[in-house]
Amino acid sequence: MMLRDRESLTILIFLTAVLIFTGLIFFQIQGGSSEARSISATEDPAKTPGHFSIRTVTPEGLPLSGVEITLTDKNVQLRKSTDADGRARFSDIRVQHFILTAKAEGFTEKSAWFMSGSSEILTLEPDITKHEVILRLHGSNTIGAKYAPDLAVGYLEKLGAENIRTEKGNSPEEQEVSGMLAGKRLTVEIKAHGSSTGFASLKDGSCDIGMSSREIRDREILALQHLGDMKAVASEHVVGLDGIAIITHPANSLETLSVDAIADIFEGRIRRWEETGSRLNGGIEVYARDDKSGTYDTFKGLVLDKRKLHEGARRFESNALLSDSVTRDINGIGFTGLPYVNRAKALAVGTEAGGAIFPTFFTVATEDYPLSRRLYLYTAAAPANPHVLDFIHYALSDEGQKKAADTGFVDLSIKTFAGLVPPGDATTQISPPVEAYAKAVQGGLRLSLNFRFRSNVFELDSRGMRDLQRVIAFLEKPENHGREVLLAGFADSHGAYAYNQELSLKRAQVVADALKARGVYTVEALGVGQELPVASNETPSGRARNRRVEIWVR
Repeated sequence: MMLRDRESLTILIFLTAVLIFTGLIFFQIQGGSSEARSISATEDPAKTPGHFSIRTVTPEGLPLSGVEITLTDKNVQLRKSTDADGRARFSDIRVQHFILTAKAEGFTEKSAWFMSGSSEILTLEPDITKHEVILRLHGSNTIGAKYAPDLAVGYLEKLGAENIRTEKGNSPEEQEVSGMLAGKRLTVEIKAHGSSTGFASLKDGSCDIGMSSREIRDREILALQHLGDMKAVASEHVVGLDGIAIITHPANSLETLSVDAIADIFEGRIRRWEETGSRLNGGIEVYARDDKSGTYDTFKGLVLDKRKLHEGARRFESNALLSDSVTRDINGIGFTGLPYVNRAKALAVGTEAGGAIFPTFFTVATEDYPLSRRLYLYTAAAPANPHVLDFIHYALSDEGQKKAADTGFVDLSIKTFAGLVPPGDATTQISPPVEAYAKAVQGGLRLSLNFRFRSNVFELDSRGMRDLQRVIAFLEKPENHGREVLLAGFADSHGAYAYNQELSLKRAQVVADALKARGVYTVEALGVGQELPVASNETPSGRARNRRVEIWVR
């Protein structure tokens, strides 16, 4: 009797185990995706025991082709044949249980334990570890840290992808943004090791889009000439603006530094805070970005010029880490992109024109702030990858520009400001061109852009060409109907005064003609010459900033 009870208990345990193992082989389709494939293993009743038929059951009507089926008993593969109906049939299975393994391209391999006489289903799910890289963005850490990933998320959403996620790569400067679409995981690869690495990757073909927080150099243009004219609107895409902020510890009493004083500090000529006018007493600790950084390249061009960075400067690959380090060091001073000021204190930067300018939306948008810069994406003129131009179009759209603003950069959307007008009272001596300018813009609103030109030609640069369309869109808004447009051209101080006056007027007329060709008429275009500079005329970058055309409405 006891023996029978033990036998019953053994049978009960065995049946329980069967139920547990049977339950383990039911795999649910993730997210209800119809892209999953279910495999059914059924003992064929028309055959003698041990003859199994394997078929797919979802999606409906899909044959078994492309799915590899394996039955094993003690790791020995059994025989398989495929009939015309697409089923895989296994014969002469003389065991009570076996393991069924199924795998297919793009799906995760799955295995389950089957018993003779069972009819169970094994579901294959899309393999999310295998993905298709649709875009590769390499270059600037300023763009690649947050702005590019945010753009990638928005672009994948625009494509209709779901389950979008951002994952770190092999280093803190590398990320992958991916999402599921039609059973595939589409990935945007982002490697942000500095602007110069973006141009190197474009040259060797390892990226589709080069991110840069500085303008492309002549030698890089030459190296990439096989991709087209990298300064033309088809290849150079300004997607936002940034200001390089000079930052100190919040407890530092200093408010303003001239460009020359900033250069003296970062070169190491000024080493103590007492020499700057600060109430701090102590040695200055200099923080700077590394040599690969576009932030450093821009700072070097705008501030250091031919000077060398102080050998004792602490170097950083990341803007955010540099800013945090300055915030923790009361004697620290550094430079960083505008979105990364965070808890540090940004200083106003003195200009040749007098006074000092803080980095704000308007001063950066017009590029009047001495240390403002453009954020670029560079591409081949006619890229083979169709996602490249679609991504650029998205980045320049209203939605893409909102990503720039949300990241902390200055977007390219047009806004109006009550611009500064030179004093025109009897007690102030101003030149005739400045007097005419002050009279013309009195009571007007300045738009948040300046038109600039390609070097040595009366041809608008890549931003200017796209700004024409932005101006049209701005004036087409109902609230702007009937506004009058006024243009004021400026020149640098190199050359004769009269020649610069004529040059500045010609620049204003070029923009007026471009707007007229698009249906917008200018009520007045005037030249202010070399008056009212916004940057130093002693550096190439400063002179380029002074060669501009302002646009006002009234």
